[in-house]
Amino acid sequence: MTAAVSARWARYDTIRYKQFPMQTGVTAWQGTMCAADVVNGWVTPAVSGNGNLINIGQFDESIAVAVSGQLINVCLDHEIKVSWYNNATGGSAVTTLFTNCYMLDNQTVAASGTAVAGRVWAISATKGVAVEATSL
Repeated sequence: MTAAVSARWARYDTIRYKQFPMQTGVTAWQGTMCAADVVNGWVTPAVSGNGNLINIGQFDESIAVAVSGQLINVCLDHEIKVSWYNNATGGSAVTTLFTNCYMLDNQTVAASGTAVAGRVWAISATKGVAVEATSL
């Protein structure tokens, strides 16, 4: 993408309940703590000893995952406000949930860079990347 040189339609969403992908062989129980892995983009039951996990809420159903990428319903601990931005292309494209993404220009985010745009909560081929702005 290139930087916008005129006004663009701004798309905002709030997320409280959302489906997230899990890995094969993981079992989640309804009402238990759901952790997001900020390295691989999966959700998993909370455990100690893994510094890559952040608590995001509770599982809203019980599932034994048979296929990697199977989606599970999660109730987030608080409502997340996101803005949708264009995704960079090629090797710069954002592909992993829960990671930081970076400002490429005034309407595009990328997987790497120096200026943090915020945390990735969703990636869509049609909407782009849902970004929760970084707090000051």
